[in-house]
Amino acid sequence: MSVLTGNATIIDPHDVSEYLAMFARLERLAVRGEILKDLLDQIARDHRNLG
Repeated sequence: MSVLTGNATIIDPHDVSEYLAMFARLERLAVRGEILKDLLDQIARDHRNLG
């Protein structure tokens, strides 16, 4: 598993369970498909308008 400061190997069953639950929550919040495309288009427009 990669983390911001390097690599970590999580093997403790409780810790693995916590990470699985966390990633399941993140997966439910993820933006996909046409909504993602629209969001990225808006971010690109906003970024171009900064300069």
